Amino acid sequence: MPKHLNPSSGPYTFTSHGSSYPVEVVRHFYDNHRIALVLFDASDGQRVCVATVNLPDVPLEANQAHIKTWGENETMLEFLTSNGIVRDLGIDVPAGYVHARLVELLDIPG
Repeated sequence: MPKHLNPSSGPYTFTSHGSSYPVEVVRHFYDNHRIALVLFDASDGQRVCVATVNLPDVPLEANQAHIKTWGENETMLEFLTSNGIVRDLGIDVPAGYVHARLVELLDIPG
């Protein structure tokens, strides 16, 4: 069951490639039980993008995730940190030909 992050302060405004979206940030889980953060359009419920990448061979704490910082997600880290959803741990992790950023989730309701 997905959990909404910080529902009292949403929706948030996510901007990417010149377009802005009112979004809800929802916590899901990958098949290996790692956290997946998904942005859904607050007006119609359609998925906008997935903020995370699942790197199963890289150790993680239960409240950590890897954020995509390339392509449509190049503004994702700033969006998530500026809205108090994650704390940037400043560690880049190889993800194929790119790097993902290790973060700690700050606002996961019970």
